[in-house]
Amino acid sequence: MIDIHCHLLNHLDDGAQSLEESIAMAQQAVRNGFTDIIATPHHLKGSYLNDGDTVVEAVAAFNKELTQQQIPLIVHPGQEIALTPNLLQGLKNGGHISLAKSRYVLIEFPSAHIPLYTEELFRELKEQQLIPVIAHPERNQQLMLNKERLHRLLQMGALLQITWNSLMGQFGKRIKHNAEVLLAQNIVHFVATDAHDPKKRSLDIAKAQQVFTKKTTATQRDMIIANSQLLLDNAAVVSGDFKSIKPKRFLFF
Repeated sequence: MIDIHCHLLNHLDDGAQSLEESIAMAQQAVRNGFTDIIATPHHLKGSYLNDGDTVVEAVAAFNKELTQQQIPLIVHPGQEIALTPNLLQGLKNGGHISLAKSRYVLIEFPSAHIPLYTEELFRELKEQQLIPVIAHPERNQQLMLNKERLHRLLQMGALLQITWNSLMGQFGKRIKHNAEVLLAQNIVHFVATDAHDPKKRSLDIAKAQQVFTKKTTATQRDMIIANSQLLLDNAAVVSGDFKSIKPKRFLFF
């Protein structure tokens, strides 16, 4: 399997805090069936400033360490980029980087709202043949409340990535429910770990996989899992057919 969103590079953000912790996360990833991980340290979130060159260098050094320790995992460079009006400019000058040198860009929205400039920015990305991947939409209050706007972003080509631990209820019942609603609508393109450490926010996804299996069809599961490989290959990912569900199934804030 491929994990497209993970904070296993040490000393860059609120993820791994030591090389030993990074190695523990890598070993945990292998035990859970991952062959490749895209490292996505926070960029432009609070005090975290991890420009493209910094991430690429850190990934190269960590892959060398994995080889020396004979851990069968490949790490690729990426960022979880905070949504700002200058996002496209950052991608052009190299300060921002896409996921594994692909056309796909992992974007983190503010937790409580959708910036007014979002649609215009997404149009600009599309003009440059870049595709926004919205990280953990189930945790954004306004994206879940304003489903018409969410669907408009999807129609513009945006993709959605929910988190394995959301399905386990690690972030609370509300967010678990929101993730399940997105799956029920068949508008989830990726599930990723968003792992930050080997214990509390880890790559141990066995229990979450059980929930995932219960809440999806075999066809849907195959599509979502395959999409991570397609992203890594810089190929076109697959979207399912939208399924409308009764409003009462939404958990409002």
